[in-house]
Amino acid sequence: MRNKIFAGLVVATLIAVLFAGLLNPLSGPAYAAAPTPQSFNAAVRDSETFTFFSARTLTGDTRECLDMRNFSAADISYVIDEGTVNTITLKLQFTNDGVHFYDSAQTVASAAVADGDGFQRYLLFGQKACIFADVANTNAVIVTAIAQGK
Repeated sequence: MRNKIFAGLVVATLIAVLFAGLLNPLSGPAYAAAPTPQSFNAAVRDSETFTFFSARTLTGDTRECLDMRNFSAADISYVIDEGTVNTITLKLQFTNDGVHFYDSAQTVASAAVADGDGFQRYLLFGQKACIFADVANTNAVIVTAIAQGK
């Protein structure tokens, strides 16, 4: 008799454990594999070189825009050759329509009054990336600005 009672208790305990496992809201279905991670990187091809200015002589404010929509970042290098007294600022800008231009949070070169150069990575947004050369007067400044889209 004791054996039958003991066996009945064991079976009842196993059934209770099974029901508790089925009713547990914390358990979910077992996945065959981990979910595939998603990336927000817009680059769809290998890097490409873009030339905004190539030893170009500037005597006034100038903007050059290039279609870089397939890239999410650009390594931009610049060289400024001040022939005479002038101040130049190179701004990175973005546009989708070629009419409205928006400044990047970072300036490529700020108020340069002497020969100089630099190299830095910038995030890209929109359809076209632009370099806007803001010069203080009409004295000639030679500018080179090249980007490597990533």
